[in-house]
Amino acid sequence: MDRVGAENAHSGERRGEPMVKVDIQMVENMNVLFLEVFGEIFMRMQSDKTMNSVPAVQIRVLYLLGTRGPKRMTDIADSLSVSMPAVTAMIEKMVQARLVQRLADPQDRRVILVSPTDEGLKALKSVLKVHETRMEQVLSLLPPAKQREMLAAFQCIHDLLQEMQEVSSSHHKKNGSRKNASHV
Repeated sequence: MDRVGAENAHSGERRGEPMVKVDIQMVENMNVLFLEVFGEIFMRMQSDKTMNSVPAVQIRVLYLLGTRGPKRMTDIADSLSVSMPAVTAMIEKMVQARLVQRLADPQDRRVILVSPTDEGLKALKSVLKVHETRMEQVLSLLPPAKQREMLAAFQCIHDLLQEMQEVSSSHHKKNGSRKNASHV
């Protein structure tokens, strides 16, 4: 999410509910914990050959395309918060590696969509399996009630992030700051 979207999401535009002031120390503590947890669960897996075969940013692209369908280059750039030149270069490498393909949009042949190939989906599936295995190892150390608590907490965070993204998207559309098409 961009800075404007984040500011709007934090300025009271959350389903009409008043925003709650958050203690900065709590934010700092949560950030440290999140980074440590993320590092322990996902970064430690770098020793797995599946994780080393495709760079992390390309996995993010495959995840985006695999879960949300074909996307325009500008949509990929926006989702990853990277520049168009960076996305263009990355997608070219992914096309050469046969992880994604470029397709004409059936509704507007001037627009190019990026879609995962079967090989790209296979790579994504392998990485997700590694993630699931690591999560299973961690969660197996907790009783079922604590597992459900963790799931509920992550679901809450996910829902809030989705809400913030919706606010940001509606703000962009309302102000006409979104591009109409991507011609690549």
